[in-house]
Amino acid sequence: MNATSAETDEWPGYCPICEGPVVFRSYGPWHRDQLVCTGCGSIPRQRALISVLSMVRPDWRGSRIWELAPAGPASEKLSRDAASYIGTQYWPDVPPGTVVADVRCEDLERPTFPDGSIDVVVSSDVFEHIIDVDIALAQVARVLDQGGIHVWTTPQYRDLESSKSRVRRSAAGLEYLVPPEYHGDPVNPDGALVTFDWGKDLPSRVEVDSGMRTGVFRLESRSHGLLGEFLEVFVSHKGPVGALSSYTGRPLLVLEHQIATLESSLRSCHEALSSMESSRSWRITRPLRAITGSIRRRGR
Repeated sequence: MNATSAETDEWPGYCPICEGPVVFRSYGPWHRDQLVCTGCGSIPRQRALISVLSMVRPDWRGSRIWELAPAGPASEKLSRDAASYIGTQYWPDVPPGTVVADVRCEDLERPTFPDGSIDVVVSSDVFEHIIDVDIALAQVARVLDQGGIHVWTTPQYRDLESSKSRVRRSAAGLEYLVPPEYHGDPVNPDGALVTFDWGKDLPSRVEVDSGMRTGVFRLESRSHGLLGEFLEVFVSHKGPVGALSSYTGRPLLVLEHQIATLESSLRSCHEALSSMESSRSWRITRPLRAITGSIRRRGR
């Protein structure tokens, strides 16, 4: 993509991953992948995940966190800031629990973590790549301690009433129910097979499979780089009904508080950013900043 094309747009704002003033740059209309923080390189769903995690579990830095398939700036923040963090990848030919090049292998359908040993499970666009989602969800509930949460993103199709499998196992191997589709995979150059399409029944499906109740959050804020498609963050809770309502029963109040906090941080630096954006040097160096950002992304 030509970083200096007419489609490129940028504006100052506040990034919840950087926790400070940044410049957001949009490289096209598909904000899900094209709206980038020039400070950390994050995209909207990563910023939304960290924002919601901070809302529902403000003490996450002291929690026991298991992240599935970590990749990108949000994962780097969790790994860096959390006192007890484990990030795992999945290789089908490696036994679960085995450490390969300092990275632990875990199969979400049969993880080796003891019962109740995790406070927070985090996954970003993983559950559309699980074949037996009912088993995986039950396993997440098993490893979570009472009161634990699963904070996760996955594409949810609002025009799909019932979630459906795209592939299933059979005696002959994998059986494709629709033409195969692949997404990028940080540990597999061939990509990750899309195995499941989530529909409007996601919360009820999770509860049936795992007993966990799920709240749905969608934060939208241009000044915080929270724009784009499939921006929903799901929070599945293991515990009594009342505990979940503490943050899902009043989502607008929680959202207003979070946005107010972020806006307060943004206002403290907005004047300086506005002056910088309107300055002659900002306009002159814009092409150079675009090229630098492109080089940084290629190096990740």
